[in-house]
Amino acid sequence: MLMFKSYILQHDFLNQQINSLERNPLGLKFIYSNDFAFYRDNLSISDSPWFSEIFRKTREHPAVEPLFTSIDGKDYVYAGMHSQNLEYLYFYAFYPLEKIDAQIAEEQRFMLSAGIVTIILLIGLALVFSASFVSPLLALQAGAIAIRKRDFSYRLSEVADDEFGEMARVFNNSMADFEELSLAGIVQARLLPQQGISDARFDLFGKSIPMTELGGDYFDYFQTDSSNYAIMAGDVAGHGVGASLIMAMAKAGVMRCHDCLHDPAAVLARLHQIIHETRTKVQRKIMTFQYLYYNADSGAGVYANAGACSPILVDRENSETQELNLSGPVLGGFKKSRFSNLDLNMASGQALVFYTDGIIETMNTDGREIGYEGFKQMLLDCYDADASRYYDNVYSSYIKWLGTNEPQDDLTLIILIRK
Repeated sequence: MLMFKSYILQHDFLNQQINSLERNPLGLKFIYSNDFAFYRDNLSISDSPWFSEIFRKTREHPAVEPLFTSIDGKDYVYAGMHSQNLEYLYFYAFYPLEKIDAQIAEEQRFMLSAGIVTIILLIGLALVFSASFVSPLLALQAGAIAIRKRDFSYRLSEVADDEFGEMARVFNNSMADFEELSLAGIVQARLLPQQGISDARFDLFGKSIPMTELGGDYFDYFQTDSSNYAIMAGDVAGHGVGASLIMAMAKAGVMRCHDCLHDPAAVLARLHQIIHETRTKVQRKIMTFQYLYYNADSGAGVYANAGACSPILVDRENSETQELNLSGPVLGGFKKSRFSNLDLNMASGQALVFYTDGIIETMNTDGREIGYEGFKQMLLDCYDADASRYYDNVYSSYIKWLGTNEPQDDLTLIILIRK
């Protein structure tokens, strides 16, 4: 009879292999056992509290959390399992914690080195990014500030042959156009009177402040003979090149009306014909206009209006204001337009103020407009017998009302005071 005991063969196999297993570079230690004894110190499990605890924690199934113990004064983390091939035995592996600590320290050193290298790379990339992206953006920001300050001589460097270089070229071309507009604005300003008129009979002063480089407001005054003067103010719808051309056209038209300057309605009729005939599908601008033919000796005048804001007669002595209401169609609006004259007389000390709607529609920080009644009160409060100082007083009140807001339209004032 031949008897075969497999657990004896398994036991003998592990006895032969256990020493070889423990000669490993990781420092692993191995123990095996059956249900009664463990084969390291050849003790029964019940006689070894140390292994009894290990056996109890691992007999049923592998532990979820790491398990720790000490062997010969050194700490280990261990795991145990029931072998599938060696069915009568349990197998245990112990890994020294000092190896884990050394490996963690090595990983920390590696991560620290990698972090330093990463920071150096990030700094290098940031410098490259700054040179290729942030610097052009800062240059464009400086260009925007230059536009806001109306410094149209500012130019960007075009050295880069990329998208930013192309943007710089477009920006510089635009700035060149703006610079031309700035020069055009200077030319336009030269079309307006550069100083007031004052003598023993009256004082006259006017000024226009455009919202953009090329405004749409126009005013003028000049002497026609020893006693008579022509005073006019206009407002082209919109701003820019188109509005400035209409303004220049009105200036030229008035200069060709030397034979009818005494008849304001006739002057408006000629200007209307000129502007209407230049209208196209592209150019549809219209213009409000008012004209006063004033006699300095008598204080009498003849007035005509083409859709403009009614001038205001200011009587400071009686604290009263009066609008000179005279309706009329705008210049260039309809083909057949008729204009009429209104006679007026100014007493000594009275002021006649011409203005465009820019000041009427000015809003303060609360969103309220000056309005016609507010403007009339402003004219009474700011009155001065000197037309230039009178203008300065009104303009200061306008700026105070405007506050931190930006102007919404051109501002034009003409002040005539009879002495």
